[in-house]
Amino acid sequence: MKMRRFAALPAVLVSLTMLTALPVQAAGFESAGDTIVYRNDDGTIARDTFVYQDGKTFYAADDGALQFGLTKVGDKTYYFPADGDLSYGWHDFGEQVSFVKRDGSLVTSDTVEGAQVDANGAAVSAVTKAYDPAEVSTMTDPAFYEEVESTLQTIVTPGLSSLEQLRQVYDWEIANYSYLRNPAIPDGDWTTEYAKEILGSHQGNCYRYTSSFAYFAKALGFDSRIVTGHINASPHGYCVIKIDGTDYIFDPVMGDGRHDPDGFWQVLPKNYKRPFVPEKTWTVAF
Repeated sequence: MKMRRFAALPAVLVSLTMLTALPVQAAGFESAGDTIVYRNDDGTIARDTFVYQDGKTFYAADDGALQFGLTKVGDKTYYFPADGDLSYGWHDFGEQVSFVKRDGSLVTSDTVEGAQVDANGAAVSAVTKAYDPAEVSTMTDPAFYEEVESTLQTIVTPGLSSLEQLRQVYDWEIANYSYLRNPAIPDGDWTTEYAKEILGSHQGNCYRYTSSFAYFAKALGFDSRIVTGHINASPHGYCVIKIDGTDYIFDPVMGDGRHDPDGFWQVLPKNYKRPFVPEKTWTVAF
């Protein structure tokens, strides 16, 4: 599932040209200064009511102005796109991630696809719905695998459990890597290259932290994969590892950047502290 991202649009930014696809008629949409209104068949202006036109849905406020973006109607919050097409599913509004129902209203005080949603309709944990199939890495690089193994031997303590050694890797990344912003969203078979980059430079963004961590985890025998998506309009990626049949999130870059290593170590998605909505799952070849 791909999340559709829309910024909330104030009415003053929406022009009548956005509605030109609708049929021209005596009753219909009109410009009224900086706003748009809807004139009923009897000549009156629609006020405090939903307006339905050719399968599209709008809302006119008390003063008749059509509302766009997140709008409070009674005790519910609705999302009204400028084109009138209500869009079901997850939406990223910049300040919050919310689930829009088929009637255009936001889910509130509930759990949707594993994500907890607060009274304002904002997701406060990660979505857990599976997004398959995964993008499967086919890249093979024996020299890089040897580098992962040799680096691992300098990090972990022999005799510890695999999970304890994985925590040593997690702490090592936080201590030795530094965040380097790169807004490009990865595509293609990128996981090996990103892991190689950060192992060489010790600098990188979330995708690079996560890639190297996923490879280290794979070398320790864990079923690891990378999940990419968005948090409040910002692209992000973390590592998901299945342990005893349960998926856990491991997010070293968040643990580093938020100075909270324990808070982003082996976290159940429902307890993840950010409103993350996944879009793609990636495997790592090892």
